[in-house]
Amino acid sequence: MITSLSAPFESFTYPFFDLNFHAQHDEVVNAFLKTPSHFPGLRGMYIHVPFCETLCHFCPFYKNVGNDERIEAYVQALETELHLRSQDLRVRHWTFDAIYFGGGTPSLLTIAQIRRLLCVIRNSFSLSPDCEISMEIEVKSITEDKLLELKDLGVTRVSFGVQTFNPDMRKFLNLTATLEQVDAAIAASTRIFPRANNIDLIVGLPTQTTADMYTDLDIAIRCGIDSLSIYPMDYIMTTPRLIELFRQGITPLPPTASAIMQMFYDARKYLKQRWSEDNTYCYSREGISPCRYMFDIVYGNYSNEYIGIGASAYSLLQGLVYQNVPDEREYIRRLQTGLSPVHLSSPYHAYEKGLVFFPKIGRYDLKDLRRWDYFELYSERLERLRHEGFVKIIDDMITLTSAGELHYAPLMLEFFSDNQKRLYNRIWRRVSTQLGWNVETGRPTDCGPAHKSVGGLSAMAIQSLSRRT
Repeated sequence: MITSLSAPFESFTYPFFDLNFHAQHDEVVNAFLKTPSHFPGLRGMYIHVPFCETLCHFCPFYKNVGNDERIEAYVQALETELHLRSQDLRVRHWTFDAIYFGGGTPSLLTIAQIRRLLCVIRNSFSLSPDCEISMEIEVKSITEDKLLELKDLGVTRVSFGVQTFNPDMRKFLNLTATLEQVDAAIAASTRIFPRANNIDLIVGLPTQTTADMYTDLDIAIRCGIDSLSIYPMDYIMTTPRLIELFRQGITPLPPTASAIMQMFYDARKYLKQRWSEDNTYCYSREGISPCRYMFDIVYGNYSNEYIGIGASAYSLLQGLVYQNVPDEREYIRRLQTGLSPVHLSSPYHAYEKGLVFFPKIGRYDLKDLRRWDYFELYSERLERLRHEGFVKIIDDMITLTSAGELHYAPLMLEFFSDNQKRLYNRIWRRVSTQLGWNVETGRPTDCGPAHKSVGGLSAMAIQSLSRRT
């Protein structure tokens, strides 16, 4: 049987950082960026905007409540880093297939600031003719006029998190936008970005029943949106603030990990009967494509690379992962004084990356493994999982069975290299201890200061988060 029928957490990027790798990280990164990529593939850019009007209780990404002065200083730092990266030999040879503005709340930037960033990108980098330019928006900071201006600037896709339509759940998650504002944002985004709009929902929220989940899905299907991304709540990769609310009894305790996975499986089954399934997370009206940056590049195979711009941004090259300093003010200071924003790096050739993320995508061509001469290394594991009924393999194409869809998260762990599995277990122990959270029971434990800031987890946790939109 697979090692466990639940995974400690499933929201991660791959490979992980090896914190035992001690080096001048900026020099390591510069050495990689001075050499061209070894193999052709898709190329992406992520730009992190770490500002929000209010902070949701569950969101684990690096963010702050900013003001106009701080936001402008940060935009100037982004421009500086973009200019620096455009001078690197490796990146100069790239043609970008996707640009992703995430956060935080990128729509808090003014149109003038977004225009400046896009001008630097277009003037400094090569973009493919059909380059996806995706932007996360937030309903309190978006208007119909601003959406029209974003489209005029060349933004091709917008997405925002609703998470739930249930007023009570929205309240204890501190989702402060009203449902009327949500409805207005959906109406405007579908009108201005037809067939290129998306909302996020979460299942497994505290007190959420299966009936509540189906109500959310029905509202989403009927609201006019063209694409829906749905995710299971990951309580290990949430904020210490939410864990503390559980401890104090202010917020009801969440479901167990197995109950969340079952709810997520039921939600996907329900959606598949009504919309097209793009991958484990994304469902859409016929002919709508999921986010290219996330599902083709971040979750794609070893050949695909991306660079992250901004505080805490994570980058993946063929053979190296690195992260910028996860602090807005330090990020600005370094770029203002001519220093590198790089905070961590870790060399590793993750040839198996496409196979690791295959359970999220739902299919994988094993010829990719043969390309790197890795098939023999994984053949025994693949045959065992096929024999146990979790996967099907036909003509080198591996797909999930129904049992595999239910247990997709622990299946990813089955494909970790031994080195990466050790790092994953170390991250899991560190984060769960610091948060003081038992993922299986969905209950807090006595260990670990739950009030500890996210900044204290940044080296381990922030880099492990996948961008969910």
